[in-house]
Amino acid sequence: EPKLRKRIDKIEGARGRWAVVKMRMFADALKSEGFKELASEALGALKRLLELPRFAKYKAAWKDLNLHDADEDKSGPGKLEIDENTPLKTGTTSPAAARSHVWMWRHDLDAPEDSKKAWKPYPIKDSDAIEERYLSKKRSDTFELNSKYSINFVTMLQFQTDDEYRQRAIKRVKNPLATTTLSLVSPPELQPVEIKSSEKSGVKIDDEVELAKKTEPKIKVDEVKSPQKTTKKQTVWAWKSDLDLSDSDSDAWTEYPTGKALAIEKAYQEKKDTIKLNAKYSINFGAMIQFQSKDEYRQRPIKRKAK
Repeated sequence: EPKLRKRIDKIEGARGRWAVVKMRMFADALKSEGFKELASEALGALKRLLELPRFAKYKAAWKDLNLHDADEDKSGPGKLEIDENTPLKTGTTSPAAARSHVWMWRHDLDAPEDSKKAWKPYPIKDSDAIEERYLSKKRSDTFELNSKYSINFVTMLQFQTDDEYRQRAIKRVKNPLATTTLSLVSPPELQPVEIKSSEKSGVKIDDEVELAKKTEPKIKVDEVKSPQKTTKKQTVWAWKSDLDLSDSDSDAWTEYPTGKALAIEKAYQEKKDTIKLNAKYSINFGAMIQFQSKDEYRQRPIKRKAK
């Protein structure tokens, strides 16, 4: 029990993104194995997590997780119980874990694209709506997510419905919880094992005690594994912002924002001659220039490079 209690403290103390779900799953495993007191402690810890400001947005998940405030009983006031009608059984996953993929949007444009800080997950409801439309056979190029934002699946961009040039990159990733399962390791049925020593000593040893120590029952929750970082180089686009400097000088160039760079790269891969970047500028891939749409003689060189 001390090890199990330590596990509860570890999940609560870490306060990671998936702490709420992991604590729920662990509590359910404890209850199914008869550790009622520890299960009650785990659910109490879950309630404390949900009261923290950083987890305030997850309070809506209480219904999804089939949790509710319990009436005062022998376990004490303010405890949480699991809805027995739809329990999470050993080896199953939570509703959040049942999703194979989730959607994220580029939050911090200054952070490296492969860093966790750069991306934020959509709320579960929005992520599910995007995934449903993405998998639909009748999927169109664009999808109106809500009254403010729309999604373009071709360019993989989120843009404001009333201003399509205000964009953020989006991506579809495997749900890290989809592989998070609960496993109970039970000891094998032990039979007394008699191991004979050398004929010289003539001593018989019953190895059952040693076996029992090594196979002591344990409950463990597999850790959520972070996606492995890839070494794939990122392609970026830049325009020459200082014409007085040489092309080889890095200070002469300014990189396009991620959203626009993705749109440029897509058009480049499709071998298009020109692309309208926004209301003011266009790009000519043959000449590798950016020019003003109303005055094509006002130009700036552009370049494509691996970062």
